[in-house]
Amino acid sequence: MRNTFLFVTALFVLGLTGAASATLLPSSPSPPDLGDLNHDTLWTWRIDGLNFGGHPILSATLTIAGVYNWQDEPNQLFIHLFDTVPNAGTAHRSEVSGGIQDYFLNPASSFAPTYGPSNILLVAPSLPGGEANRIDYSYTFTSGQLAILESFIASNGDVALGFDPDCHFYNNGITFDATTVHTPEPASMVLVGTCLVLVWAAFRRARRPGVV
Repeated sequence: MRNTFLFVTALFVLGLTGAASATLLPSSPSPPDLGDLNHDTLWTWRIDGLNFGGHPILSATLTIAGVYNWQDEPNQLFIHLFDTVPNAGTAHRSEVSGGIQDYFLNPASSFAPTYGPSNILLVAPSLPGGEANRIDYSYTFTSGQLAILESFIASNGDVALGFDPDCHFYNNGITFDATTVHTPEPASMVLVGTCLVLVWAAFRRARRPGVV
């Protein structure tokens, strides 16, 4: 019984060691609601100091809690991903174009990079109007966008998001989450594997007649 217990325990430890471990990076801007995403204000949010040690990003999600358009009318929230932007943290500027159009397709160079390899459109949802229709909106990056996100972070240790609200989106705060996967080092796997072989040998010996 004792050796059986040791064997099962060893298998459990091996499973824990062999399984990939995840690291979650939650981040929020300041202010967390980006001024309630007012229709006449543009925002960028740069997240600095990112280093995942070369580990792949398994998933990334942008969440806007309790968001709704100020009233029931046509609206769109353009959200972009940037390699980087000039301003650290959050920055904003006035939006004077009016109507529903994506400012970040042709941004000022002092505010965001030119639309292209360093500036991609993530998503541009239309959201419910009126407080009674408040929702938690989440957007999960596609596999292609994850690859771009990894390359942006690898290039300079930061990444940025841009928000062009075409209408007024009251909300309870914005969060960006990224999950990375850490695989075990080969040396650790060899060590645990060796231990497992030794425990297996002890288990087989314990099964022989007359062996306790």
